[in-house]
Amino acid sequence: MSGAEVKDFLARIDEGNRGFAISLEHLGDEARRSFADASVARWLRLCRDLSQAGLGNSVTLSYVRHSPEIARLVGEQAAFDLVESMKTIAYAAGRRAAQRLPGATAAAARRLQDEAAVRAWLATVERLAPQIPESLALLLERTDRILSRLDVGRFETWTIGGIRAAGGDPARRQAFFSFADPAAERMM
Repeated sequence: MSGAEVKDFLARIDEGNRGFAISLEHLGDEARRSFADASVARWLRLCRDLSQAGLGNSVTLSYVRHSPEIARLVGEQAAFDLVESMKTIAYAAGRRAAQRLPGATAAAARRLQDEAAVRAWLATVERLAPQIPESLALLLERTDRILSRLDVGRFETWTIGGIRAAGGDPARRQAFFSFADPAAERMM
């Protein structure tokens, strides 16, 4: 996959946002450094698939921005598999949550530093999506903070505790997962 092909694709997903052109060129370079030569074409196909999934440019750009780091930290396959997880999350919890997922996954990769642990974290997030659709983006935005204190098993226990503490009330779930409810901190 040539640098020109990567730049051409990135330019197309950036239509209307010309201010990002320089950073997108950098991201294309980053992808070529993070993925094996034979894998760049697959990464680009996945980017195209995601851009054609009807989720919006911000979701695709989030993947383009964060997937190279995920590949570097925990392996290419984890970065590739993230596309399907993003679609699952978008369906269950909306575009905002899908947009936050790549950054949260990169934070999880930095904190957990293990592909199996990141996959377990991601599986937990996917299971949570239909249970807390209004709160998932809030949770994902706080991934680094949460995983600085919890391992994957404790993360799952903590999220289940938050769901139970909210008693089925979406507003209480939002308060818990945004840390507006002091119980979120106490339960960690």
